[in-house]
Amino acid sequence: CVYETGLGLAVLLRGAIELSLRGPHMSESVNSESAPRNAPVTSGRDAILAVLLGVVFVVSLLSMPAVRYDGDVIAWEMEAESLVYRGTLEVRASVAESLPPSAPYFVFNPNSGKWYSKYGIANTWTYAIPIAAERFIFGGRPPDSPTSIFGKPTGPFEITRRVELFNGFNLLLTLLLATVLYQLANHFTPRRATAAVFVLACLYSTYLWHYSRAQSSQIYQVLLFSAAFL
Repeated sequence: CVYETGLGLAVLLRGAIELSLRGPHMSESVNSESAPRNAPVTSGRDAILAVLLGVVFVVSLLSMPAVRYDGDVIAWEMEAESLVYRGTLEVRASVAESLPPSAPYFVFNPNSGKWYSKYGIANTWTYAIPIAAERFIFGGRPPDSPTSIFGKPTGPFEITRRVELFNGFNLLLTLLLATVLYQLANHFTPRRATAAVFVLACLYSTYLWHYSRAQSSQIYQVLLFSAAFL
């Protein structure tokens, strides 16, 4: 899926480049390069980026999920919880053993008699960020039952405080990704509006529309891979 998203980004970027080549491309490029730092070109770039991030923020905020994203993420979420609240990577046996054999998200170490996530330490450290925020805000111990961040009791399939924290974390990563994609596009076109359209096309017409809302690892993978090209 990450490969497909990368391919989609490449196609969209190529389209943005071709679009930018239509019209007085060279003259705009020369003017933008020769303009002083306080010229309207720079302020226009900042304004367009601000509007772009505002649109992404509103759309993402209104479309974030209300339930937890099941699957592989359970493993490193539980390991990150252990790391933040107990200072160890060991996953509680009650959690690991409660999953069916068809969902082997954890591995058992026969030497220590402990359970661990099978997906590596990078995901655990990344997810430790929102869980550390949870401990900082609420203190004490991890939640035993779903509880809203606003203090309202909820059921197992409704919004929990951790879902809301994960949504906020994804929102931050999505804004960072939008900024990175915008800066990348500006390497290929002097038209900042074209760069903004490219970013919106990437976020809302590719798999990124799912990745930006899913409480999983793809969003920060795409962010890191994209930032490597800056």
